[in-house]
Amino acid sequence: MTYSRKCNLLATLAIPCLMLAAPARSAAAETASGGAGVTSYPPSFFAAYQPTTALDLINHLPGFGYDPGDQVRGFAGAASNVLIDGARPASKSDTTDNILSRIPAGDVDHIDLIRGGAPGIDMHGRTVMANVVRRKGDKTEIIASLQDNLFLNDGHTVPGGSLQITSRIGPRNLEAQVSRYASFDDSVGNGTLDTMLPGVSTVRQNVHNSGAGGGVGITGSYSGPDLGGVLRINLKLEETYFHSGLDYGLPPQTVVVDKNRGRDGEIGVNYERKFGPWDLQLIGLQHLERDNTREWSTSPGDVYFDNQIQRSGESIGRTVVRYEAGPALTFEGGGEAVYNFLAGHELYVDNGSQIPLPSDNVLVTETRGEVFGQASWKIDPKLRLEAGVRLEYSQIAESGDATNNRSFFYPKPRLLLTWDPLSNTEVRVRVERKVGQLNFSNFVSAVDFGTDGQINAGNPDLRPDDHWQYEAAVEQRFWGKGSIVVTGLHEEISDVNDYLPIAGTHPLVDGPGNIGSGTSDQLDIEETLPLDKLGVHGGLLKTTTVWRISSVPDPITHVDRRISGQRPDNIQFVYEQDVPEWKSTFSFTYYKGWRETYYRLGEVEHYHIGNQFIVVEWDYKPTRDLTFVIQGADLAPFKFYRYRQIWNGVRDASPVDENEFRTVQSQPRLYLRVRKTL
Repeated sequence: MTYSRKCNLLATLAIPCLMLAAPARSAAAETASGGAGVTSYPPSFFAAYQPTTALDLINHLPGFGYDPGDQVRGFAGAASNVLIDGARPASKSDTTDNILSRIPAGDVDHIDLIRGGAPGIDMHGRTVMANVVRRKGDKTEIIASLQDNLFLNDGHTVPGGSLQITSRIGPRNLEAQVSRYASFDDSVGNGTLDTMLPGVSTVRQNVHNSGAGGGVGITGSYSGPDLGGVLRINLKLEETYFHSGLDYGLPPQTVVVDKNRGRDGEIGVNYERKFGPWDLQLIGLQHLERDNTREWSTSPGDVYFDNQIQRSGESIGRTVVRYEAGPALTFEGGGEAVYNFLAGHELYVDNGSQIPLPSDNVLVTETRGEVFGQASWKIDPKLRLEAGVRLEYSQIAESGDATNNRSFFYPKPRLLLTWDPLSNTEVRVRVERKVGQLNFSNFVSAVDFGTDGQINAGNPDLRPDDHWQYEAAVEQRFWGKGSIVVTGLHEEISDVNDYLPIAGTHPLVDGPGNIGSGTSDQLDIEETLPLDKLGVHGGLLKTTTVWRISSVPDPITHVDRRISGQRPDNIQFVYEQDVPEWKSTFSFTYYKGWRETYYRLGEVEHYHIGNQFIVVEWDYKPTRDLTFVIQGADLAPFKFYRYRQIWNGVRDASPVDENEFRTVQSQPRLYLRVRKTL
């Protein structure tokens, strides 16, 4: 039996268990409280898991999966589904999960799980939101953390660590951290490259793939009552690097080296003040970044070099006003103004000669404004309605090799209805229009030596993709810590972003562009199954099963196919076993892997992780202030596949020129971490 069938069977078998279990509740569940739409979980609910940080608590919320939000410009659209003290941190580059990992579990007073909205809470367009509420009172802690990643086949290591100071002075919270980052590529290892030419025998070469990096960073935050309200400030400065390599043949016949270095800084301020039933929120954020990527490809008789420099920045100002007309009705309105820029320069050298590329020296700017209004109405204790609209206007200008100036206007309505037919059952229905954002890097040409010098042409005529989303979800909670959430999503998409030939290029090349209208459908089943009632005390099984299908006309063949880059499924399960007498938690994670396909002008690329991704972990907490983590990853090493079918010209008008099949087997990895409160 395949793993996907096992997961489907687990989800199917759980449904009758839920029907039999409701409305029974375990003793642990009695520690959770709250009315319709909001459930409050105190620290005692999570005690069996021996949590170390607020992120550990979030990961054990029943019926909740952490979502970091989208990497988009602006503030509202990039929100995660976790708030801290009722507000989102005034930061984008310092992600919410990083912030949660720096909050000690002992500093958390309780966590509210909000379904469908609650008075005074900005849901940021989410149907479910978690709010981490910190304790008050004086306390100062210094926390040191050291970690290392050891790849067992070749022995290379990727170390990291941090030193953190957190201080609570009454209602004020201060935090500062210095970190040494560790980053790596899981698919490093040895493999083969088979090149199959029509009428010619297959040529095989050995392949070695490598990739690791790191960096240093400083973060700081402050929150507390100031200026008659609540003031929150976040700061982040960092420098990162990543080096990767790809060698073909023994001795290497072709060597590809990629070196990236980036610097970025960000400061964000969030101020909130109440005036009776009115609540005013002001947000300001400034982010600046510089990235430099250099890539070399050498083979007998050929040397290629590519250098890409990108400087970018974002400035955000946002105002939100909320009015509580009563315990059952809340109005919210406001606006957001954003200015973004990206200056990109691409230098491509072929055997000592500079080769000009389309749009290889471009400045892109965006000025965007948005006004919005919405109302949240608790129709009765079991029925809640949220309705609103956002009006977005933006102007994008390009200068340099390509000159263009375009403006866009999108009304974005949203309707969310939440119904609680039973105390442990919730139904959510959402209809919403969402508009994607253009990746500024797609305006600048780039060369990828990892795919034999493939050129991605910059496209000055890109438009955002436009999604009408129709979503329905059913959540059933049971056995105190158990839940199953089934969500269906249908999307009607206009101006699908994919790859298409770029007009005016000689010879003809392709790049990101709009290829027409399409559809996408997704079914998501998330299950958390506590095993105490089945005789496995302290056991917890969490499964995720997601299926996706999409359809869009191919711009070359005009035949419907999947949208490039969409993964058809996401299937995994995690088993956790708490052993309090050993002060330990053991876990086993199985991830099925993924597949992606990209449809280009003269080739189709398939990427696939085969086999499975298996991780085992032991968390040992001998004292309240000391934690050890030992993790074994890739214990059954997976294979990373890349298959390229290449035509001698445009796909629909040329014969197949060659097929390439590259396979690299990953290495088992040992992860070690020690965390000590000094």
